[in-house]
Amino acid sequence: MAQRGALVRPGGRGFGGGGMFGMGPPPAKTKDVGKTLRQLLGRLGPERVLIVVSAVLALGSVAFSVIGPKIIGNATNVIFDGVLGKSLPAGLTKAQAVALLRAHGQNQIADLISGANVVPGHGIDFTMLGQILGLAALVYLLSALLNWALAYIMAGVAQRTVFGLRQDVEAKMARLPLKYFDSHPHGDLLSRVTNDIDNISTTLQQGMTQILTSTLTIVGVLAVMVWISPLLGIVALVTVPLSILVTVLVARRSQKQFAAQWARTGTLNGHVEQMHTGHALVQVFGRRRKAIDEFNQQNQALYEASFRAQFLSG
Repeated sequence: MAQRGALVRPGGRGFGGGGMFGMGPPPAKTKDVGKTLRQLLGRLGPERVLIVVSAVLALGSVAFSVIGPKIIGNATNVIFDGVLGKSLPAGLTKAQAVALLRAHGQNQIADLISGANVVPGHGIDFTMLGQILGLAALVYLLSALLNWALAYIMAGVAQRTVFGLRQDVEAKMARLPLKYFDSHPHGDLLSRVTNDIDNISTTLQQGMTQILTSTLTIVGVLAVMVWISPLLGIVALVTVPLSILVTVLVARRSQKQFAAQWARTGTLNGHVEQMHTGHALVQVFGRRRKAIDEFNQQNQALYEASFRAQFLSG
C-alpha cells in the first residue's frame, strides 16, 4: 500500500514526469506575442542580406508572373484577328470592309473589326504567334527560376536560424533544475523541443515566402488591372479590404485551434511517454483500461482540435 500511495499521491511526479497519467501543469502560453516576434526577428539579423536578396527575387518572380497573362492575351488577339481577317474578302482594306459591313446593317461586327488589327483575307499570323508564345514561355521560365532561387535561399535562412535555436534550447534544457522536469510532462517538453521548433522552421521557410510573394502579387495584379482597365482595377480594389477582414477573422479563430492542437499534442505525447515508461506499474496496479480510456479521450481531443485548425486555415 505504501508503494501504491507513493505512485498516486496528489501533485506527485508519478512514474513518468508531470503527475499521474500526464496530469501536469497546463502548457504555458505566450504572454507577449510582440516580444516573441521581435526575438524571432532578432535571430534573423545575421541573415538580413539574404533576406533582402530574397525580397528582390520575389519581386522579379512576381513581376514576370503578372506580366505573363498580358503576353498570353496578345497571343489570343493574334488568333482572334486572324480568324476575323480570314472571314473577310481578300483585296479589301480594313476601312472598306468596315464600310461594307455597315452598309449591310452589320454594325456590331463592323465595330468589332474596327477595333481589331485585322487584314481582310489574311489568316492567323503563326510567325507572330510563335514569337509571342516563346516570349511568354521565357517569362514564365524566368519567374519559375527566380521562385526556385527564392525558395532555396529562404530554406537556408530558415534552417540556419532553427539550427541556432535548437542549440540554444539544448543549452537551456541543460541548465534547468531537475524539479522542472519532475513538474512538467515529458511529452510536453518533447513536443516543445521537436514539434514547436519544426513549426518555427516551417513558418520561416514557407510563411515568410508566402507572405512576401502574396503581398507583391496582390499589388502587381491590381497594378496590371488598373493598366488594362481602370474600372476593373477599382472594382478589384474594393474587394481587397473585405478579403483582408475575412482573413483576419479566420486567422483569429484558427490560431486558437492551432494552439489547442499543439497543447493536445503535448498532452498526448506526455501520456504515451508515461505509459511506456511505467508499463510494468500500469500492469501491476490494474490501470491498463484506465490508461487506454485516457489515451482515447486525449486522442479524440487532438483529432477534433486538429480538424478545426486545418479546416479553418484552408
